[in-house]
Formats: sequence, structure tokens, C-alpha cells
Amino acid sequence: MNILVTGATGFIGSHLVKKLLSDGNQVTAVIRRHSNTDDLDKKIRTYVYDGDIVALIEFLKSERFDGVIHLAAHCPTGHPSNDLASLIDTNVLFGTEMIEAASRAGIKWFINTGSYMQHYEDKDYSPSILYAATKQAFLNITRYWTDYNQINAVTLELFDNFGVDDKRKKIFTLWREALKTGEPVSMSPGQQIIDASPVENVVDAFLHLASLLQQDEHSEMSGQVFSLRSEYRMTLREWAEMFQKVAGRTLNLNWGSRPYRNREIMNPWTKGALVPGYHSTTPLEDAIKKYLEV
Repeated sequence: MNILVTGATGFIGSHLVKKLLSDGNQVTAVIRRHSNTDDLDKKIRTYVYDGDIVALIEFLKSERFDGVIHLAAHCPTGHPSNDLASLIDTNVLFGTEMIEAASRAGIKWFINTGSYMQHYEDKDYSPSILYAATKQAFLNITRYWTDYNQINAVTLELFDNFGVDDKRKKIFTLWREALKTGEPVSMSPGQQIIDASPVENVVDAFLHLASLLQQDEHSEMSGQVFSLRSEYRMTLREWAEMFQKVAGRTLNLNWGSRPYRNREIMNPWTKGALVPGYHSTTPLEDAIKKYLEV
């Protein structure tokens, strides 16, 4: 396949493009002038998007892409008022420009990326943070193109994930560092359930969905939202026990030393259609071992 990827410089995106290339696909990454490309695979082609959508449409037409995997997102820590423009620009405007250009260029399919954080208290829609509201806003916008049958667009909503080269300041990364240093880590009471997948499984799900869309000649999947729930659903305390078991070392965790966050998701989204025919491929303990050996 000939695939266009946004968000290729991010954690999931970087793993995705490497897998796409190793499987023999042609891959082009749409990047922006401020993108940090230090970790981007040197074999991947890039297109720098400067806001000129006419030029973007012409580029997409000339390259005859089969589909677009849209991973680009901006998810700041907390809710900084001075970052609202970046949230809207990346999560709403940029996505809208991409699906508009893809539609105009006659690209067959478009995979959007959503988040379980759009479903506080397991509701069909209730954003736990502002980032989730912007993801829902773009999901709603895609309905214009799917309702008018202009492009076969679907959304894959992700849960937590981890893997090699993960530089995000998330709890698993803090634990990995704490296992090396022995430093204490302040924790909530730890009863929230965490749904987390190895990044290899996330990548495989995107590839499987792309394959389904490539074969979906009559756009029967268009407009659907899929949930990448995993079988790995445990309390945060149970995840900590699993990490310590695999590492063979003890974490210095101060449970209950900080409160739960406002609108903490205690039980991740349990609804949503699963990706047809997809099954996870990487065993959890193997993925944690690989993650901790870095």
C-alpha cells in the first residue's frame, strides 16, 4: 500500500512507520515546520505542510495514496489556558485540512485516532479533559465527509499504551526510571483500572484496520468508531505488581500520597465496536520485559 501518515514523529507514529516500511509499504509523513524529526526513520519520505491546502491537495493527487492514517495530536499536561490555540490548531483544524485534502485528492480511506478519554464514567460522550473534547470535535466534523460518502473514514479510539522509545511523561515511564534509581514515586490510592497495550499491538491494529479498509470497496465501514480495548485491564496497583514481578525488583511507591485527578477515569470505556478480526499479538509480560530492558 501507499500510505500517508500524520503524527509520524510521535511515539505511536514512529513505531507505525517503521512497521509499515518493514512490511514493504510506501510511506510518506506529513510534518509541520515545528516538528521534531530527530527520531523519524531516515528512510521515510516527508512532506512539510505550511498551511497551503491547495498545494497539499495537488501533492496528494500526484502521489496516488491508498489511504491516510491520522495520528497527529496535541495533548498538553493539565489544562493550560495559554495553549488553547495549539489544541484547536492540531486536534481540530489540522485534521479538518487533512481529511478535506484527502477527499479532494480522491484518496480511498482515512483512519482517524480517538481516545478513551472521550468517555468519562463510561458514557457515550463525556470528555475527561479538554484534549478529549477536541478529539470528539474532530470526530464529529468527519461526519460531513462520511455522510456525503466523500471518503471512507473511520476512527480508532485508543487506550493507554507503552513500549520501547517511549519518552512521554506517563506513569509507566516514571516506574521504569524509579526501578533504576530507587527514588520514591508519589501515587494516588491506585484503585483506578488501567487498560494498556504494548505499542506493537496498537500498530498491528492500525495495520489490520488499514487492510480492511483497502478491501472495503463499497465503503461499508465508513463512519464507524472502533475501540482498541485490550485484555489487559487491571488496577494501577496490579500493574505495579506486574512490573515488579517482571523486573525482579521492588518499586518505592507511596500509595495515597496524592489524590486522584479531577475527573479521573476509574473504569475505562467498556463499549464501542472492536476492530473486526483483530487479535492482540504481543504477550504482556514479554512487552514489559522488553520495555524495562531499555
